[in-house]
Amino acid sequence: MIVPFLNVLFSQERNYVLRPWSSSVKDLLNNFNYYLSDFVVQHGQLEALSFISLLVVILFFLKNITRYMAMYYLVPIRNGVVRDIRRDVYSKY
Repeated sequence: MIVPFLNVLFSQERNYVLRPWSSSVKDLLNNFNYYLSDFVVQHGQLEALSFISLLVVILFFLKNITRYMAMYYLVPIRNGVVRDIRRDVYSKY
């Protein structure tokens, strides 16, 4: 996952062109690489590497927080459904 960003960071070629925004993954990655290569030119490789590292850590925590919140709200619903099914099954016998 991080290898393409490191290739942009440490490669000597900076020939990315800003494309119009669309929903294709290829255009999104190209535009991200364009902005990343521009960031490397303006601020240097070390600062760009720390930016990518910080971005990975932030996205990791954001992913885990949203996962926790989803489970926090879904567990009572899931337990309620199981309880209702058990009550319906046991009430027939």
